[in-house]
Amino acid sequence: SKNSFVDKYRFKQMAKYASQIICVSENSKNDFLERYQFDKSRIQVVYNGIDHDKFFPIKDFQKIQKIKEKYNLFHPFILFLGTIEPRKNILRLIKAYFELKNQQKIIQKLVICGKKGWFYEEIFAFVKENKLEEDIIFLGYIDENDKNALINASDFVVYPSPERGFAVKTRLDRYYPARVIFSK
Repeated sequence: SKNSFVDKYRFKQMAKYASQIICVSENSKNDFLERYQFDKSRIQVVYNGIDHDKFFPIKDFQKIQKIKEKYNLFHPFILFLGTIEPRKNILRLIKAYFELKNQQKIIQKLVICGKKGWFYEEIFAFVKENKLEEDIIFLGYIDENDKNALINASDFVVYPSPERGFAVKTRLDRYYPARVIFSK
């Protein structure tokens, strides 16, 4: 589109005159270098941080029990947090879950939290076609104040998105090291 062309041109001009460029990951840095002629030494990687007031291990069993009751999560579960759209790789996650469930290699439910984004229909269709409504729970948008408790209540959290360049979520592995799984 015209706006896309204009944005690329503007960005190229800004990059040309910038003394430094900050990228949020090595992946973003490499993407930038592929698209633009730029001196590598003028690019710095500064990783996203975590708000320790929002994300932290919860030791209080009652708080974890309350969040399970609020969302009717009385079975062990795997958690995904994010918008429901193709770039998040949710369909691949659901297909992998389906395979593991059929092979009886997991007992957990799959809990998907997030609002519907673009092209989400195929995701819901797969769940329905394979009769996974009892095993895959869509909670919709989750209040920010509940996310940490849900992370703590889950058996583990999955982030199957191959596009992790801007995801703060990738920093969660420092705070929940045995419980966060990323795709490659």
